[in-house]
Amino acid sequence: MLLAPLMLQSALLAGGLTQSIPPADSVNISTRMTTGTGLSVAGAGGTSLTARSPVFLTAEIGMRPSNLSWLELTGGVTMEVEGRTSLGLLARARAHIPSRRRISGYAIGGVPLFVHPFSLLGAQVGLGTQLEVHRHVSLVAEGTATAFFAGSDLMKGSVLGKFDLGLGLEIRF
Repeated sequence: MLLAPLMLQSALLAGGLTQSIPPADSVNISTRMTTGTGLSVAGAGGTSLTARSPVFLTAEIGMRPSNLSWLELTGGVTMEVEGRTSLGLLARARAHIPSRRRISGYAIGGVPLFVHPFSLLGAQVGLGTQLEVHRHVSLVAEGTATAFFAGSDLMKGSVLGKFDLGLGLEIRF
């Protein structure tokens, strides 16, 4: 029984599937703070409701392996600070478009999970841009679309959509 998983693991570690991706020489670390708001749309029973999204604050820590510099993986916390204050976790991947200029763009994919005082699980996509103002500092702007499809804060059979714009600051170490 244990022989098959052991053989698979040995093949992978010996360079079978991972041979084409060498280990990273270094990892570039960054931190990012953003704030923003947008539009929330909820639908249930053939009726849709719209309202301005609560103001949010997001803090993330990201890492970019030197051998895959276009890819950034981040983890962070997000907080809605208007109305009912809520706390959530956020995992994201950013695909950066290579640029030699001070301004560059990226695509976003992520999974937000609100955990207190209610629960919401969703999927997020978006686009962003950053303007380098110093070798280690950039101003960032992001537009995201999020669909929350599970959690205690949803009406039965409904989905919550959020279309948000955020502005912030990134510091690279």
